[in-house]
Amino acid sequence: MDSEEVSAIISDVRSAVVGITFYYENEVLAGGSGFVYKGYLISNNHVFNPKYSQFKPETEVRLRFGDTPQYANDDVVIRYGSFTPYAGSDQYSYDYIVYKLPIDTSNRYQFVLKPDNSYEGQSVLLCGYPFNTKYMTSHVGRISAIFTENNVKTLQLDASVNNGNSGGPLIDIKTKELIGVVTKKRTGLFSEFDDLIKSYDNNIKVMSSVKANMSIGGIDPVKVLIATQEQMKVVSENIKRSSNTGIGFAHSCDKILAENL
Repeated sequence: MDSEEVSAIISDVRSAVVGITFYYENEVLAGGSGFVYKGYLISNNHVFNPKYSQFKPETEVRLRFGDTPQYANDDVVIRYGSFTPYAGSDQYSYDYIVYKLPIDTSNRYQFVLKPDNSYEGQSVLLCGYPFNTKYMTSHVGRISAIFTENNVKTLQLDASVNNGNSGGPLIDIKTKELIGVVTKKRTGLFSEFDDLIKSYDNNIKVMSSVKANMSIGGIDPVKVLIATQEQMKVVSENIKRSSNTGIGFAHSCDKILAENL
């Protein structure tokens, strides 16, 4: 399939692709991707329910559609507390969540969800909002492996999946059918970064317990060390978030199809 055909597919489906950004007091907390299907918003459970935190009910959820004109500000804004899951599965299994949207989506592209018959080497297109970009981006790749882990049918992707792609649609290039939901990326040092970040937390905890009353030139060295550890933790988190090995994962649509939306 040539680039013009891929471009045509992107043009067709973009109105149903959604960028999801969470704001609290005008500060960006997190972001992800999703898509519209039969008037529902579908994304990853972990996008709306992060593992290590919970959004406050008054958090603004801004939805930006892939066909939003450049420079326009047509985001749909909904309070987090107004979202009530219609269906879904926890983030440790098929990791999807379904919400009924309070807006008319009948004029948007209507995805066709395809029962799982994916195969290794299959050409795919993934669309979304990596790194909370303002405009939709797309990547072409292939399914490089198919396996079942924890009773979950998983598609391994040879494609550029980044932080923020979670919840976006995985599309069969030949048919334009939706075959999966992007769930995560793979980094070469994922567990090592987790260990490093945890060590900073432990260091900060220990140093914060120190009661010494020291001052060198009017500067508290313990406070300086704590500030340094906190900054190194932020840098490590950003490196982990930005690292990319070109490998991602998606879950098949079988569970969503079983919801009979």
